[in-house]
Amino acid sequence: MLLVCAAAGFSQGCSDAGFCTINGIKSEIFTNPGNTKNNRSTLKTGLAAGNTRYDVWMLNPYLDYSLQINSAWSISAKATGTWRYGKATSVGGLSDLIISSLFQSANKVGIVGAIKLPLSTSNRKLNNKSLPMAYQTSLGTIDLILGFQLIQSNWLFVAAWQQPITQNNNEFLMSAFDPEELGHVYPETNRFVRSGDVLIRVAYSHGLKTLKKNTLLTYSILPIYHLKDDEYTNPTGEKVVLAGSGGLTINANANINREITNFSNLELSVGFPFIARKVRPEGLSQFSLSLEYTVRF
Repeated sequence: MLLVCAAAGFSQGCSDAGFCTINGIKSEIFTNPGNTKNNRSTLKTGLAAGNTRYDVWMLNPYLDYSLQINSAWSISAKATGTWRYGKATSVGGLSDLIISSLFQSANKVGIVGAIKLPLSTSNRKLNNKSLPMAYQTSLGTIDLILGFQLIQSNWLFVAAWQQPITQNNNEFLMSAFDPEELGHVYPETNRFVRSGDVLIRVAYSHGLKTLKKNTLLTYSILPIYHLKDDEYTNPTGEKVVLAGSGGLTINANANINREITNFSNLELSVGFPFIARKVRPEGLSQFSLSLEYTVRF
């Protein structure tokens, strides 16, 4: 039996804006088309933990359902949530809903289309003062996502683009807080304008068979390029460029996926950026660890 694997990452985590974990973009090299008639549905549930460069810790539960329409076409819906804890406060709630579709031809060339819908306004407040993005449960933008994949033996190559088509309602200004309230100096994101991202993923998988069970190991490199510097509006109403917020982040991911039964798997994933943008106003993570359970029916 072939195993299904997922990348280490989550919405607002692993230095991406949520699209590296979408079906067809994540490290999902092996599929089992022979089971599509009898096991067309896949349900995944997981929990990811991580921290940001501002010492805000995160727990991110998620639920992902996929339906295999035929041997080439599948559709998916993924709902995410988060709980965040730092010096200033703790927050929790729903994050995003991602609806995606993957068309994969017989020669293992795939096209991915998706939309990310926020389940939060990204303007949670403390004492009537808007919190920085590191304490928000979602980026708060509606995003369009387009990706292409190529599978060659044990290798996966992906290129993808994510573009916000709306912006969020965050009103954070550092001047509203006393310096000791937040514990760190955060980039200001009042009327935040976030740029799009492009990524490339190169992943390699190989299997092991121990105790009559299959295990799949996957390693990937994930460069993400933030297309230009983000912007915010200062207290006088002027647009200000957040210098250093654009540019390159390179993530390393590794995961191990263990067959539990013929129709279920358990996976442990880890990811971290070893090259990162100088300024990450959206509060993306420095490190993530996740555990995921998959069942097909």
